Amino acid sequence: MLSIIVSTVYPERLERFRRNVAETIGDIPYEIIAIENVKNPRSLANVYNEGGSRARFPYLLFMHEDAGFITRNWFEDIRRKLDEPDCGTVGFAGSKLMFNMPGGWGMGLKWMYVNVLQCGEVARANYDANTPFVEVVTIDGLAMFVRKEVWAENPFDEESLPGFHCYDVDFSLNLSLKYRNYVCFCVDVYHDSAGNFDRVWLDQTLKIYEKKWKHILPRAVDNIHLTPSQIKYEEERQCFRFLKILEKDSVLRNFYKRRFMNYPLTLRHFEHLVKLVLGLAQKRR
Repeated sequence: MLSIIVSTVYPERLERFRRNVAETIGDIPYEIIAIENVKNPRSLANVYNEGGSRARFPYLLFMHEDAGFITRNWFEDIRRKLDEPDCGTVGFAGSKLMFNMPGGWGMGLKWMYVNVLQCGEVARANYDANTPFVEVVTIDGLAMFVRKEVWAENPFDEESLPGFHCYDVDFSLNLSLKYRNYVCFCVDVYHDSAGNFDRVWLDQTLKIYEKKWKHILPRAVDNIHLTPSQIKYEEERQCFRFLKILEKDSVLRNFYKRRFMNYPLTLRHFEHLVKLVLGLAQKRR
């Protein structure tokens, strides 16, 4: 029924993950394909593709070993969603829209849909208990369900993704060109990591954006309708947000700085410029 693929680094986390699945999945056939990734580290794209090729069952789950399930018998509803012919990947955090700029799977709370217990705290965004699944464009990589046939048509891009970052955005973006991706609200999960947005992530994100993503962005689900001026407005906000948090000498910050300076000088844009200048002045003190 379900093949669960995990890239494992810590034996104790893997053992906890195995116990969690056994206690919560219910009475269905499953296998856990745990691929050790310590001695000769490989990219997640490479590990996940190996796991997918070894899978015996028609449904796949790519999941982090530091995550797990709270809800019991969790695969029943997800399997029914996966069986819809136009279903791509199903996860627990995602975004309805991705602007034409480099970044992670989420570009602002307005567009994010999240149902995760993150590091012991409930992390929900636009959550609706009465809506089992909500369509999104991008999916966070903590857990990604997909039919094996869909993955086989659209494997992870090993050539463009040599590390541990961006595989989830790239995979779900590619699927969104042909299928519909979903965030699941009817199953609760936990994740004991907040992610690692280091310099490697920044560099990899810009490279994959320049190579692939900018040619298909912006992308949004069918019920999001923005005019060109609204898209510009939102993209300017995203530039401002990233400029506030990125390190001064990062290549991604330089990209956003150039993009930010090219926006029309509206009152709001001027206010953002002033805030950035004041923020830099305070940091230098």
